[in-house]
Amino acid sequence: MDDDTHFYKVLTYEMMEEIYSELDVMKVSFKILKQVIGLIRADRASLFLVEGAKGKEVLVSKLFDIQQDTGYEDSLRNESNYIFVPITNGIVGRVASTKLLVNIKDAYSNPDFCKDVDVKVGYETRNILCLPVLNPNNEVIGVISAINKLGTSKEKAFFSREDEDCFTQYARFCALALTNSQLHEKSVNVCQRIEVTLQMAKRLFEKHTKVEDLMHEILTGTSELIQCKQCHFVLLKTEGDELPKKDRIQLNFTNTIEQSNQVENPNIEAIYKLENPKDGEKKVEKLKSLEYPDIINLVMQDGKPINIPIVAKSTLSATLAPSTQSLLCIPIFCKEKLIAMVEFIDKNNGFPFNNYDLEAFELLAVFYGLGISNVRYYEKSMNESYQNEVSLEILTYHIFPTDLEVQRTCVTMVPNASVLMLESFNFDDELLTSDELVIAVLRMFIDAKYLTRFNINYRVLCKFVIAVKNNYRQVIYHNWRHAFNVAQSMYAILRKTNNLAGAVSDLHGMALIVACLCHDLDHRGTNNQFQQTEQNALQHLYGSSIMEYHHINQFLMILNFDGCNIFYALSEKQKQEAMDTVRIAILDTDLGNHFKIRGNFIKTVEQGHFNIENKCDLKCLNSFIMTACDLSAITKPWRVQKRVAELVAQEFFYQGDLEREKGNQVPEMMDREKAHKLPDLQVRFIDRLCISVYTTLVILYPQLKQLVDGCTMNREQWVQLAKGNQFNMSSPAPHQLQKISTESLGRTQGVLKSTPCLNKRTDENYSLVKDLGPRVVWTHANSPIHEGKESSIEGKVAESIVVPAVKNEPMPQNAQINTNSKHSNCQLL
Repeated sequence: MDDDTHFYKVLTYEMMEEIYSELDVMKVSFKILKQVIGLIRADRASLFLVEGAKGKEVLVSKLFDIQQDTGYEDSLRNESNYIFVPITNGIVGRVASTKLLVNIKDAYSNPDFCKDVDVKVGYETRNILCLPVLNPNNEVIGVISAINKLGTSKEKAFFSREDEDCFTQYARFCALALTNSQLHEKSVNVCQRIEVTLQMAKRLFEKHTKVEDLMHEILTGTSELIQCKQCHFVLLKTEGDELPKKDRIQLNFTNTIEQSNQVENPNIEAIYKLENPKDGEKKVEKLKSLEYPDIINLVMQDGKPINIPIVAKSTLSATLAPSTQSLLCIPIFCKEKLIAMVEFIDKNNGFPFNNYDLEAFELLAVFYGLGISNVRYYEKSMNESYQNEVSLEILTYHIFPTDLEVQRTCVTMVPNASVLMLESFNFDDELLTSDELVIAVLRMFIDAKYLTRFNINYRVLCKFVIAVKNNYRQVIYHNWRHAFNVAQSMYAILRKTNNLAGAVSDLHGMALIVACLCHDLDHRGTNNQFQQTEQNALQHLYGSSIMEYHHINQFLMILNFDGCNIFYALSEKQKQEAMDTVRIAILDTDLGNHFKIRGNFIKTVEQGHFNIENKCDLKCLNSFIMTACDLSAITKPWRVQKRVAELVAQEFFYQGDLEREKGNQVPEMMDREKAHKLPDLQVRFIDRLCISVYTTLVILYPQLKQLVDGCTMNREQWVQLAKGNQFNMSSPAPHQLQKISTESLGRTQGVLKSTPCLNKRTDENYSLVKDLGPRVVWTHANSPIHEGKESSIEGKVAESIVVPAVKNEPMPQNAQINTNSKHSNCQLL
């Protein structure tokens, strides 16, 4: 009888149908062993399946010594009783590694056979037929071992060549059945793991804002996916956690409580451990060190996972404790940067960690990486928010007005506009101190009746103006004095043109003056081009019109400060209109924006097509007015214009020096070595920009002709200096810039300086008068208030300003106002 005939006789259709109809791996394995026993008449049989990661496989027997009369339930072993065999050890290991059938007639004489099992169970193994099970890819997925051929005589019974052939043919069908059941089991596991992963991802991004809470979620979720006895989560330090550089002092906001839990390894931020008790709640605790630091360091160095089954003989397995059966360490990345590692020790079922475990966790590790980064960014942003809150509190204390400053300003008598020359285009700020400029702003608001029309609290106005003054830096030109000059020019234009003959409402006019006061807040003495070249924080915050947007934000910061919102009483519609006006007006001071509209607007005005009802024309008009006010120094008397031009040049030279230090090309107007060319540069500046701005406005409003005349006369002065080619700067050198007479650009410590006047100030020019209520009253020999008599001007002040009593803010008994100033002998009355 040939082999095929014998095979097909013994292998019936029912046998194949029985193993193919089952998808559970354990049940398929059990049926295979029962059929093998009957097929080759063996006493018992065992199945060893290949488990573990590729290259580190082991043979695991879940069904061992199955006999013909063994029931399925009886065959199931506890996971702790599974048998593990290295893939190169013993008879089954040799079969798995060589992929060759082994027929041993005398087991005890074979050196690979281990008698320990026989001794333990009291059984005698005589002969063995061992066969590899190969999948369609010719890979070993298991080994079937049949023991003791049954026959009439034990001594003569052994597995024949016919049994080998029959067994080999049957193994092909076994391989298909096992492969199908394993694929089914894998697909079920994958679905379950994907479901766990999605649920875990949802939990990760749902509510966690602290690393500690996230670690508990990660570890408990991981234990559901890969059930093991111990799980360690190693959180690595990021670049921001590095120690400060030598000789560099840094603020330390670290919680001192955490310092007691510092980890020994300087590269590790924290180590978290999950104890996995069979009963009770899972607990996460922090560790200072790891049991296997060498494993962690290796993964940290290579960035690759490590899987160590203890049964696999390797250099790494020697580092594990005898009680440890297997270990899996997996790195976690975010944006290709190693940020954490997870270490699993000993699966609960006793199996070594396999590829399924690795693949399942690597999918989850993507979400872990994102979750950790998100929480870290959140913690960092919150810490920065807290630091900013503290810094803002400190900043507020230093740059915002004190109650004493505000109180002293509130009770100060405000001189008449004619005394201050607020409606004159010849106004010269040098005659006033920086604190007197604050008082002058109050006079603008009083005379324009903004306080009564828009229900502005006088104390709020005082606090707002002082805050604006304090938020200007002590730079050479773009400082509080420049801001006031621009606002005074706007005020004078509006007064002389009766709010530009109806083109500007009172609300719009007030917003324009506020915009002028705030249009250069926190100016650093450098222009937009410099910020772009530097790529500094301002450039990243604002893409274009960098400084202008920064000025707007500084204005909003002041407005949001307690007691500084001068728009608080406006309706929502009025408030929005005022805010939009301020924002647009400040942006209009960017000459880049001005040049975009100037050509068309000049053409429209010259052709007589300007229409006050046209929103576009009105917007362009506002832009031209802001530019005219910003450049108004060019129209002042020659002594003022020359002084201001030299200050502007010095500030440009300061930026040029910075550019030169950085190796950048220095523009001609910023080159200190070309200071002698200032007259020529001024002439070009007037011709290309200034004169067209003022002539265009004069076409619409002839009342502004003085601006054109002043600009023209100053041009002639610069032309004469350019021809003489002997111009010398009279402004101080860079090392003397701190001596520039800008008088109290910063905080004045609550001391109000001097008084406004038109001539040179001496103590003889002032005398004290008494007024009802707590006020400071200045008098000037040339003003309508003199010889201690109250005049109509004082009466107007009293009518315009009602200073309510300030509760809970008593003036100190020893409070004095600049009693040592040579410019004033005023005191609190």
